[in-house]
Amino acid sequence: MQKVVFTLSLLLLSSTSMANVKTINAKKSINVPPETLRVIYPKTMPNLDEETLYPLILLRTALERSGYKFTLDPASELLGQNRVLKEIETGSGINVNWSMTNIDRENRLLPLRTPIFKGLFGWRLMFTTQKQLPYLSQVKTFEDLNNIIFIQGEDWPDTFILRDNDLTVATAQDFESLFVMLDKGRGQLFPRSLLEIESEKIFMRKKLT
Repeated sequence: MQKVVFTLSLLLLSSTSMANVKTINAKKSINVPPETLRVIYPKTMPNLDEETLYPLILLRTALERSGYKFTLDPASELLGQNRVLKEIETGSGINVNWSMTNIDRENRLLPLRTPIFKGLFGWRLMFTTQKQLPYLSQVKTFEDLNNIIFIQGEDWPDTFILRDNDLTVATAQDFESLFVMLDKGRGQLFPRSLLEIESEKIFMRKKLT
């Protein structure tokens, strides 16, 4: 069963809703959309406004211009990235997602590499705490990072990138728990995309106060 992937990097799209139709010569088969495309995307973080969320605006615009009838709905619950990708892979619920890529994801899914944020999503800024600033001000070289604990989601591509560079990473599945870990000093740096960090700062400041 073929899976299709855009990006956000990546937009991951399942083909489980496509009907298998034989060609005239019966030597090949093609996939054609059903009468109504039922598109289910992952439920987004509570700090995100879906009315202004660019990937969803882009997805809806593409569907509207496809010429097909469609429904576009969020999943019923918030899931981690591994669960989202598993549902896409098995066709058991969510069938579209925008995401970063890595080798494992590209082995399991077919990547259509379209950088919808023009690469900006890959630029990182760091969350930290006031208490950590004196210590972090002494970091001058890459080797100094060996004494830093980075905070990341358990199944995020950045987690594997940091570990592949022999850096220490503390992880959690729940997104809000990552900020609690940082607040309690279980790590010094929490890298986030420069396109995410402002909205997350406002959201989590409310949560932690």
